Amino acid sequence: MPRQFPHASLPYTGTLVWDEPLEKSGPRFSIIPYGIGKVTTDKQNDQSAKWDWNAGFDGKMILSTSMTSI
Repeated sequence: MPRQFPHASLPYTGTLVWDEPLEKSGPRFSIIPYGIGKVTTDKQNDQSAKWDWNAGFDGKMILSTSMTSI
């Protein structure tokens, strides 16, 4: 190992060894809710504020360790 290696350099971090085998992973999908909003006002034409809202969900499913479906 070089004396002045960067701390974030992965080649010098070693090997990760588990004491026991890992448990099987659960379902490999996620649902992420989101919400956005916006308010606009037209001061030149003396109009009141207009509110615009939107909400929904994004979904992600992992098909294998190297393939993800969005």
